[in-house]
Amino acid sequence: MAVPGVHIPVPQIPGIPDDHDPDLEVRLAAGERHGRLGGGDPGSPAKRPKSGGEGQSGDHVTMGALRALLAEQSLGLLQAQQSQMTASLQAVEERQSTRLDKLEQAVQAQGDKHSGLEDQVKALAERLARVEARPQVAADPAHGGPNRRLTLVFGGWERDTRKGLLLEQLKQALAALGPSQQLDAEAFCTGARRSVALCPFKQRPGEDHSGPRDRMLHIVQVVNSSKVTLEGAARPLWATFSKTPAERGRASWATIVRKVVLRCSPARLGDVEVEYLSGRSWIRDDQLSGMGDPPAELKNARVITTRAGPGWLDERTLARWVDVSEGLATADLSGSGRGKSCMVAESAVKKLSILGWNVGGADLHVLPKAVRDSLFRLLGKDELVLLQEVPREAEGWNHKQVAGRRVVTHQSSSQWRGTGLWYDAGAWCLLRKVSTNKGTWFKLRHLEERMELWVGTAHFSPGASVANYELEVHDHFAGLPRDASRVVFKGDVNTGFSWAAEGDEVSAVAREGKGNILHKVLMEAGLAVGVPERDQMHTPTSRPRQEGKRGQCIDIMAFRGLSFRSWHILVDSCLCIGTDHELCHSIFSHSAERLFPRYNTRPRVWVGGAVTVENMNQEKIEELAKRCTRPTPGTGYKDSESIKLAFREAKRAGTAVKWKAALKLRKAARMKWEHDRLVRASEGEWHSFRALKPRRQEGWDVGFSEAQVQDPHQVVHEHLAGVYAGDDLSSPPRWQGDVQAFTVEELRLGLSQLKRGKAVGADLTSTELLQGLVQVQGGESHLLEWYNRILATQEIPDRWNEPVLVLLPKISAPKRARDLRPIAMGSAVSKLFSRMLLNRALSRVIPHTYMQCSGPGRQTSDYLFTIIRLFELTREWGNPLAVFKLDLEKAFDSLDRRMLMSKLEEKIGPGPELNCWYGLLRGTTGLLQTPWGSSRVDMRRGIKQGGIESPLFFAHIAELAMADAVTLHGWRNMTPLFPDLPPEEMLYMDDGMLWNGLVSVVEARAQTLSVEFAKYGLKMNPGKCQLYVSPSVVGKREIQLNGERVQASTVLEVMGLPLRVGMTMYELVSPATSHARAKFLGAQTSFPSKGSHEESSQNHAESGGCNRSMVCVFGAPGQSGDDGFERDTVAAHGVVVASL
Repeated sequence: MAVPGVHIPVPQIPGIPDDHDPDLEVRLAAGERHGRLGGGDPGSPAKRPKSGGEGQSGDHVTMGALRALLAEQSLGLLQAQQSQMTASLQAVEERQSTRLDKLEQAVQAQGDKHSGLEDQVKALAERLARVEARPQVAADPAHGGPNRRLTLVFGGWERDTRKGLLLEQLKQALAALGPSQQLDAEAFCTGARRSVALCPFKQRPGEDHSGPRDRMLHIVQVVNSSKVTLEGAARPLWATFSKTPAERGRASWATIVRKVVLRCSPARLGDVEVEYLSGRSWIRDDQLSGMGDPPAELKNARVITTRAGPGWLDERTLARWVDVSEGLATADLSGSGRGKSCMVAESAVKKLSILGWNVGGADLHVLPKAVRDSLFRLLGKDELVLLQEVPREAEGWNHKQVAGRRVVTHQSSSQWRGTGLWYDAGAWCLLRKVSTNKGTWFKLRHLEERMELWVGTAHFSPGASVANYELEVHDHFAGLPRDASRVVFKGDVNTGFSWAAEGDEVSAVAREGKGNILHKVLMEAGLAVGVPERDQMHTPTSRPRQEGKRGQCIDIMAFRGLSFRSWHILVDSCLCIGTDHELCHSIFSHSAERLFPRYNTRPRVWVGGAVTVENMNQEKIEELAKRCTRPTPGTGYKDSESIKLAFREAKRAGTAVKWKAALKLRKAARMKWEHDRLVRASEGEWHSFRALKPRRQEGWDVGFSEAQVQDPHQVVHEHLAGVYAGDDLSSPPRWQGDVQAFTVEELRLGLSQLKRGKAVGADLTSTELLQGLVQVQGGESHLLEWYNRILATQEIPDRWNEPVLVLLPKISAPKRARDLRPIAMGSAVSKLFSRMLLNRALSRVIPHTYMQCSGPGRQTSDYLFTIIRLFELTREWGNPLAVFKLDLEKAFDSLDRRMLMSKLEEKIGPGPELNCWYGLLRGTTGLLQTPWGSSRVDMRRGIKQGGIESPLFFAHIAELAMADAVTLHGWRNMTPLFPDLPPEEMLYMDDGMLWNGLVSVVEARAQTLSVEFAKYGLKMNPGKCQLYVSPSVVGKREIQLNGERVQASTVLEVMGLPLRVGMTMYELVSPATSHARAKFLGAQTSFPSKGSHEESSQNHAESGGCNRSMVCVFGAPGQSGDDGFERDTVAAHGVVVASL
């Protein structure tokens, strides 16, 4: 409620004094100050002044007083400064005077010395003038050495030929040829035993300066065109102009490349260009040798001092052109150096090279070229590469192939990107792998040397706290076994290290607390930190992308149990892949011998090089295999010339802009190449489709190794030695009768039946070699003559009975030796000989009964149709059904050779062909080559899996065994399932089926069949045999086989199809369709492309995705009604899927 008339006055605020500030005045008495300021509280107590008594006053501070004080101080400072400067200048003048005096004394001394030198030079000039004024005297050939420009060299004799014999033969040869009158002096040798003679010439009276050269040229032409044969010499007499040591040095240096190519890859000889006068050589567009300093872009050339001065050789590129390792390409070549070899042969002390790189998530397909660009060479077979921050994949272990080398990586749930190892599975085997939260450890074994090694890598978290960092470090190094003798660790530790030099010793110094923790853990684990070279002690391993920011050395290497040689940081290698870390390369040395040779079984191609063939035997065919064939080149991506030029420019410039542009060009070209490969795969190009298929059973060897307590190779060796143990065949008597020789038609037919692109054996012979050889003059006739010689003598070359044994897993993750199948890869010339022998006996050993569904003119659909129709008839008639599916244990490997040869003799009779089969089977030694080592295994039993004759021989023996069981044990006297169908058995190679309406009958037949198989050394495997009993069967639902019980199952699996009585047609064909669909989805990248429907369908069929399903579907019997419609629908679905 409002109150009228209320007035609120403005409050009285004490005034703010505007007098002089008392702090600037001399303190006064409390009473005087209070009275002068005013407005204060009269009741407040007075403050006591700092000095003086009450009523005392001091002097006031004025501006004049301040100015006087400042002037006095300035004057004092100026005087002090002047006196100090005067004293300093006097001291400087004294020192300079002393120095100038010493300098004048030194200059005076130098002048005296200069005068002395001038006198000496004048004396030398006078002496030289007197020497030049002397008349010229011709050199004495016997003492002073010949004038090389007017000297001929005669050669052709062996090394260390006696002087008298050499000169006498030369005198007789020249006398016979007639140019003796052209000589000016007799030939001579420079020692008691030589291989060449020298003959000097001089200008005759009336001749011009070209006269001697014309006479010399005439003699050279006459001698070289006459081809005079010298007794005891390997070459005819030759003559040439003498060259200076420098000219000979340049020519000898240029021939090095030609010698290497001629020895290692003769087919490349046409690509070699040599310039002897300059010492340069090329292979196509690559210059491989030259004189002087190497080009700037060639940073790892070998420089050798020759008679003509320094010369360089690009060994890496040369080794790549001849397709061998660097050591093999350049070993044992004598160069033009000062009495030394220009190449260093492989010594007993070997180098172990290990690289480490944080790739920063870059695509691993660019890794091979990035490493090559960084090292300026190809990656060696024995070299290992430890990787950090590999591209993201599924958590856990992952395996893949990159440029023919295996990449094994692991990514834990706490990692953004994983770590891994890139290695050549042909040089190393992975025995064990251990994962940690931030890294991995791998146990490796060298396949040719007796050496095992643990390597580890890690990527510790950047920016982690000290506590978390300590946990990561301890967790990682806890994964390294304590008993590991040889260890190498390389990783991105994300903490800086520097290097302290104390005399000859260099030690690692942590730059922060986290580094101290890591260093302590390394020392406790017995690991020494590797130090870089002296000139790289301040080189960072990280290269931040931010401009102006400098990196640190955060990538380290540690080791134990190895002799450390060097650790090198490859500067600017980060530009080659686009990461922010440099590639680090460490080298260790160790003493090892190559005890276990590894055989390269890759398919080979014909490259030519043989002009004519004059004879043929095993040694000759192996020499031709090495010279005229080489491993099939890869079909992967290759840089075009424009991209190669871009990378050359990037190497020269060394700038990030150039490298990024080159990498961008390569990425675009690779994407186009991948698209083109998809199109080619969809059009039916097999090798393109195979490259796109996902690899199955990758890394099975690592899992097998980890499951073994003992050495995995020894486990497999002992298992196979037990399998192949037995009594070998005895040598048959030599055939003394007539021999029907092979004809050219038989040779050509057998050669046409061999398959191309197959793995080779130890002798490196292949179908491609034989097909190329028959096109060479004399090749076909001499090959046929060699085969007929073997047929007549029945002496099989030992090399034919030394197949290379490799392992294939029977299941996806084998853990036992019995889960591995040995495959024999033998000589191609042996396969052709076996093929020709087999063609002669083919009509007598092919299946002759209904039982065997495997063989010429028979197919899988016969086998499938029979068993499917049996189940259909059982459903229609309502009969009980019991089916036994047999399985033979180690069928090919356990076959008794004596029984095989006995049955073969009954079919083809005695003769040279039978003796040759004896020779091909007896005395076999397998060269076992597992992923973990190599050894030799005596194979006294069985037939080779992979041999030309093996499938047909085994099918024949299986048919004989079942036929004997039927006739000898009265199978036809038993009650059949269907009255009009007495045959109740069939085979497909080593698989078979027995059926009847009674379980007892099936059991009796299975036992008698087991007895017949035992006569041939074969044994049924009850663990893999199957028994199916239909629901209508009354009584027991199991059988006894070899003392073991085989229990009946609800379905019978035949070639991947589950069968049971009463199932619909859709149930039958649905698994096949699912398999085809899974195959299609697994390789879907290759199907949706621009290829035609017919080509895509053919490609799908070849891939196996459609093939199995169509065989099963078309093998099913046709029906009317819904089931027939379902079968046809599934078949059409498979075709449609194939043509997508």
